[in-house]
Amino acid sequence: MKTVSNISAPASIIGFLIPYFSQSKTSTNFFQYICLIVFLVTSAIIIYVDIKNRRKRYKTEKGINNYMCKWISHIGRIVIFTRDMSWAIHPRVKDKLIQKAQADELTICMPSKNALAQELEHNGATIATYNHLNYAPVSRFTIVRFGGNGARIAIGKWFKKYNIIEELEAGEHPLFYVAEDLLNIIIKQNEYDGKI
Repeated sequence: MKTVSNISAPASIIGFLIPYFSQSKTSTNFFQYICLIVFLVTSAIIIYVDIKNRRKRYKTEKGINNYMCKWISHIGRIVIFTRDMSWAIHPRVKDKLIQKAQADELTICMPSKNALAQELEHNGATIATYNHLNYAPVSRFTIVRFGGNGARIAIGKWFKKYNIIEELEAGEHPLFYVAEDLLNIIIKQNEYDGKI
């Protein structure tokens, strides 16, 4: 519905302009062709952007793993806020995380360190835990290019047998900054306690 709404805006403008810019039959045909081309190009761009930014829906573990492998491959620091890293046991995903850890570009926030977290920490990842707070946030998200230009967040949630992932860019939605604040509070608390 959002896509239709976005396409209808340029269509309305073009439809409004045609009578004002067309004086004769010849100019009407020429101008209408130009308007049609502009409308088709604009519509194609709007549809492409909407598809690219649409929520991703995955029903299988393979789909989620493929998405996460691609997501964590972004250049720059990534920060993962997770419960147990269960999605990261897939060999391709784990290899990408180890590469990020070795490049000092990986921070993970989780309740307590499990075996995978310890392995990633051994390879250079920063692991911040929050079990000592006696509170378990329900949020699960991953930020790519954390602390840099073009930072983006992927937020996952289960809904009716699907894992739905929504991507937001820094500055696009206040939720990004709420997530960033949550991460920074936990990381600072771990630094204060001498855990990292």
